[in-house]
Amino acid sequence: MECPSCQRMFSRRDVMLRHHRNKHGTGVPPPPPPPPPPPQNATQESFRFQHPFTMIVSGPTSCGKTFFVKEALRRSTCNPVPERIVWLYRRWQPLYDEIRKTVVPTVEFVRGIPTELEADHFFDARTRNLLVLDDLMSTSAKDRRINDLFTEGSHHRNLSVVAVNQNLYFGKDPTQRRNCHYLVLFDNPVDRQPVATLGRQMYPSQRHLLMQTFREATRRPFGYLLRRLGRRRGRRRSRGRRRRFHRKRIEHHGIREEDVGSESDLMACRACGLVFAHARGLEIHQERDCGEEPSAKRCRTEDDGVEGTYGYELECYLEDLPATVCCADELPDEVSNRPRSFVVNTDDCDGKGIHWVAFHFPREGPVEFFDSFGRSPEYYLRRFRNVLIANGPQYRFSTTQVQPGSSDTCGLYCVHFVKMRYRNISMEDIVKDFSSRDLMSNDDKLLA
Repeated sequence: MECPSCQRMFSRRDVMLRHHRNKHGTGVPPPPPPPPPPPQNATQESFRFQHPFTMIVSGPTSCGKTFFVKEALRRSTCNPVPERIVWLYRRWQPLYDEIRKTVVPTVEFVRGIPTELEADHFFDARTRNLLVLDDLMSTSAKDRRINDLFTEGSHHRNLSVVAVNQNLYFGKDPTQRRNCHYLVLFDNPVDRQPVATLGRQMYPSQRHLLMQTFREATRRPFGYLLRRLGRRRGRRRSRGRRRRFHRKRIEHHGIREEDVGSESDLMACRACGLVFAHARGLEIHQERDCGEEPSAKRCRTEDDGVEGTYGYELECYLEDLPATVCCADELPDEVSNRPRSFVVNTDDCDGKGIHWVAFHFPREGPVEFFDSFGRSPEYYLRRFRNVLIANGPQYRFSTTQVQPGSSDTCGLYCVHFVKMRYRNISMEDIVKDFSSRDLMSNDDKLLA
């Protein structure tokens, strides 16, 4: 503790007060001087949404999504400020009355999606327009007109679009998600898998980077992560922001431009290894059955397993073990640091998930492949077998089915297999612990 008059240091407050009374004539020290103001960074600019833009605000119900949009409009964070604001809603909220009073220009509220949305007279291109889609997730995901606004309508009609929804990955069409300039993510304690999936898609080489930043940004109530996705002329830096409603300061995080995967990179077929320079060539190659043998090719349906909605939960189950949860295209070709295990979804990162399998690379001995349906590795992808041979060359797998065909617990079976292997229990004993006849009892035993 420091004396405020002579700056002498003391270990206790009572000793400092006695010194101050004897040395400086009073037992009550004067209040310490106020801290100096923080240094002003001349390069730090106030954040503004650059009109025209497209934005998705995603989070669970009652997390503050509508309030976020209201505050953004009230504080005039758009540059330039919109001259007309249209708010499409599903059900009226009391907050709308406050929006009418506090936001300038006055917001026009319209229930549902108007039929004349595509008409040129609805949004005059000579006027700066802003459209808010609030709680219209199920409707807008199936509406081609909304997708057109995210692709070409926003730029050509002098229009900014803000879509407020509860699920970032609702629907099968990724058009809106891939063409948004700004992404605002609120925390959902029940399911953080969408953020983990987004992190793998945006930063293939550092798939945990976005999740770590998201946790830091949302650790306080009503926190959110604001991510700028679109590029502006003269702005080549990739930038993310996290803030709370009552905080004026906006903080940056260390996501670098070079961490983001580029569409210009060469693409290879995961089954046969053939390299393509353009995505269309790869699509045509895959449509022509990729040269695979019919016995090795499988039909990718959702009936084979789960949709991959709980990969983040699997990571939590295995966080104390040298194990990684990843997609099929993230499985490394060579594993040198052993022992090491991988719980792998048979779908790529840009898919919605099919089925979970496990790879175990022991310190010594053959590599192991585990599938709760008892299938061989090449049943899913020829590359799975190639990885096993490259790290073997001998490998082992079980042909015994332990999971019911109607169950979606394949990920939990893989977690159980990995945990048992690190307890030095062999694959044979792990499989024998389950019944090969009464498969439903295996699920009950696994979930007990």
